[in-house]
Amino acid sequence: MEGAVYADLMFQSHEVRDQETLRMDDRENMKEDMSCTSEKNLGSPFLRRLLVGSLLLVVALFTLTVTLLSYYLPVSSHLRSAEAEAESLRRNSSHWLDEREMAQNDAFQMQKNLSSVQREYSIVHDILLPRLLYNQTQHQRALQAIERQRKDVRSDLRKIQEHYGSLRKRNILIPRSSDLLRNCIASEHDSAMLCPFCPPGWTLFETSCYLHSAEDARSWGESLPWCRVQGGHLVVINDEEEQNFLESLVNDTIWIGLSDYHREGNWRWVDGTPYDSTTWSWHTDQPNNDGDEDCVTLSRVSKWNDDKCSEKYKSVCERRADRLTLKGGTLSN
Repeated sequence: MEGAVYADLMFQSHEVRDQETLRMDDRENMKEDMSCTSEKNLGSPFLRRLLVGSLLLVVALFTLTVTLLSYYLPVSSHLRSAEAEAESLRRNSSHWLDEREMAQNDAFQMQKNLSSVQREYSIVHDILLPRLLYNQTQHQRALQAIERQRKDVRSDLRKIQEHYGSLRKRNILIPRSSDLLRNCIASEHDSAMLCPFCPPGWTLFETSCYLHSAEDARSWGESLPWCRVQGGHLVVINDEEEQNFLESLVNDTIWIGLSDYHREGNWRWVDGTPYDSTTWSWHTDQPNNDGDEDCVTLSRVSKWNDDKCSEKYKSVCERRADRLTLKGGTLSN
C-alpha cells in the first residue's frame, strides 16, 4: 500500500513538471512573436521618434502634475485656514458690532442719567441747599438751647444729689412698701402717723408684739427668764380681742403670765396689770387649786385653767411694739 501511494505521488509530480515546462515554452514563443512584431512595427525611424516623444511627453506631464500637486496641497491648506479665520473674523465682527451697539445704548442711557443728575443737582443747589442751611441754623440754635437746659438740669441734679447725701447722713431711707409702714395709724394729737413694728419672728397685734415658743416646752418658772431674754415677758391678756388673737395664734396649751404662787388666791399678772379687770376668761369651775395649782394656762378649749407650775408647756411672750412717727414723708422714732 505504501509503495502504491509513493508511485501516485511520483506520477503526479511528473505531470506537474510537464505542465510547467509547457507553460514556459508557451511564454518563450509569445515573447519571440512579440519581439518579431515590435521589430516589424517599429522598424521605421519616424515611429521610433514618435514613441520617444510620447514617452517624454508623458514623463513631462507626470512631473508637471507632481509639481502642481506639491504646490496645490499647501496652498489648499492655507486657503482652508484663511477661510476658517475669515469665518472667525466674521463672527467676531458680528459680536463686536453687537457690543458696540450695546455700548452706544449704555452711553445714551448714561447721558440721560447725567442729564437727570444735573437737573437734580440744580434743584438741590438752588432750592434744597438754602433750606438745609436754614434748618441747620435752626437746629444749631435748638441744640444750643438744649445744651443750656442740660447744664441747668445737671446743676439741679448736683444740688439734689448733695441734698440727698445730706439726708442719707441724717436719716435711713425706707421704701413705702416696707413692713415698717404697713400698720401705720393716725395719731390722736397731730397729723403724724404712728407706725408700730416688731422684731423679726414676732407677730404684731394692735400695739404689742407676740412670740410663740413653738418648738420647746418649759415650766412656768423657766418660761419667765426665757421671755426676758427675748426682750419681753409672759403674755398678759387685757381684753377679749387679745384673747381671741392668742387663740388664733396657737393650737396647743400655753403658759400665760398669771399666777398666785406668792400667796394662794392672790392672782397677779407679771407686768403688774390689776387682776380684777381681767377675770372674765376662766374656764367653768376654774380656778380650783386642785393639787397646788398656782400657774395659769390658755387653750382654745379650756380657756384659762390653773395648773401645776412644774408642768411643761409652750409659752407666748409679749412686748410693746416699737414705733416710728411718719410725718411729711419723714420717719422718726
